[in-house]
Amino acid sequence: MDTYYINEQIVHPEGKLIPRVDIIKRFLSMYEVIPEFENTSFEIENQSFELYENEDEQTGIGFTEGTIKYDEIFRDGDRKKINGPFKIYFSLKRDCWKICFFYLPGYNLHAKDEG
Repeated sequence: MDTYYINEQIVHPEGKLIPRVDIIKRFLSMYEVIPEFENTSFEIENQSFELYENEDEQTGIGFTEGTIKYDEIFRDGDRKKINGPFKIYFSLKRDCWKICFFYLPGYNLHAKDEG
């Protein structure tokens, strides 16, 4: 699984930093429970970026936001419709845009409760 497009740390919506390896583990855990998605669609409603010239490299920030819809198909056959806004923020460093923050409906950034 290529993960170069994900920053070393992702900013959680509550402001905490989460290591890339933990984000990947959470996605893989989600796919164990929800192995299939159907009726996927999205609409980008806004996007913007700013570039900055530094002494030795160009850097920047950007975002895209919109709405997304999809059906989660659980291993037991149950379905759940997801519909809501998404946001993805990017940072540019060393000629590579990487995700540094995202909000995606249906994806819970919190670790599974123990107990």
